[in-house]
Amino acid sequence: MRRLIHCLVGSRRGVAALEFAIIAPVLVALMAGVVEVGALIRTYVAVHRLTMQFAVSFADCPDTSATSGGTGACGSEISKYTSSSTISNFMPQLNPANLTLSLVQVQFNGASPSVTYPAGTSLTSAQTSALTTLYSSVPASYTGTVNAVVVTSSYQYSLIAFKTVMAPIIGSAFTISYTVAQLK
Repeated sequence: MRRLIHCLVGSRRGVAALEFAIIAPVLVALMAGVVEVGALIRTYVAVHRLTMQFAVSFADCPDTSATSGGTGACGSEISKYTSSSTISNFMPQLNPANLTLSLVQVQFNGASPSVTYPAGTSLTSAQTSALTTLYSSVPASYTGTVNAVVVTSSYQYSLIAFKTVMAPIIGSAFTISYTVAQLK
């Protein structure tokens, strides 16, 4: 018996397999984490770019159609922007079913914004903050009405790696939101 214990303790056979069994799960978890963070950053950049493109495009529609109920160019542009085929063409890595868009047109008289399209919409704190930042860039010598648009995109990001294991710990989805204001 003593000789068997001494043989097992002194043996170097199987040490590499034991070390691999200890290190492999850690390395796999690290690699999955790197892939997950990379995909999350890629999705954030895609949402950011999509929001910026929509803001620039929506700022180009004529004010007259927006103030008359959006039946003209602005209404048709919004329906085109929010279609899943348009979103897929702009950002193919985004799932249109997970994306929520909010397109709002506002006017500034002084420092208080008022929504002109769509009627009855109230601004969120993020939209008000983006408008305040935008309004600070207007020269003080300008005394007229300032027209602007605010686009908010919200995307539900789902985990890729270890979805079943990580869902109870950090949740199955992250919400990526981005708000941008653009002068008309």
